[in-house]
Amino acid sequence: VRKMVVVGDGDAIHAIEASDIIIQGTPFGIRVTNAEIGETISVYSLNGVLQKSLKVEEKTTDILLPLDNVYIIKVGGKMVKLKL
Repeated sequence: VRKMVVVGDGDAIHAIEASDIIIQGTPFGIRVTNAEIGETISVYSLNGVLQKSLKVEEKTTDILLPLDNVYIIKVGGKMVKLKL
């Protein structure tokens, strides 16, 4: 069983940590930290349209996204919802 911790204030979720992978909202989009090299990060809109997809090449991956939206982020086999 993996532990999931959600850290946020108000109605915004700022960071989600599942095992060692950290997904955070930033002023420019999202930052994914500690995903395995070669894993795929996929970002979807709430209606399921793929917005971005890329392979992890470094310990920290920054993805530029428009703010004031809610996204579903899939990293490997994990999925989280994040409001920017």
